[in-house]
Amino acid sequence: MNQCTSVEVAGPQGARGTIDTSRWPLDGSRAEIEIILQDGRPVRVPLALLQRLGEHHYRLAVMPTAGHTDQQTPQPSRPPAAAVNPNAPHDDDGTTIAQHRAHS
Repeated sequence: MNQCTSVEVAGPQGARGTIDTSRWPLDGSRAEIEIILQDGRPVRVPLALLQRLGEHHYRLAVMPTAGHTDQQTPQPSRPPAAAVNPNAPHDDDGTTIAQHRAHS
């Protein structure tokens, strides 16, 4: 028996795409899934944003912007805590003096 490995997704303003469920299962095992939009762009969205309409059809209330694609992951404005020298002098907010100088 052949199992369907693709579902259709409809979003706001006529946006459409598909999910390859063999790579991005919708069983809750992943927090995010990837949708391939009609224009070929991949976007990742939280699984919780999908609403099942039928066996192979889902609705997405909010279509993500380009900032949510794999290629354009937002970068943090400060280095992660692991990158900070724990022996360096810190202010009350946990920021090192060197970090203050870098941002001033």
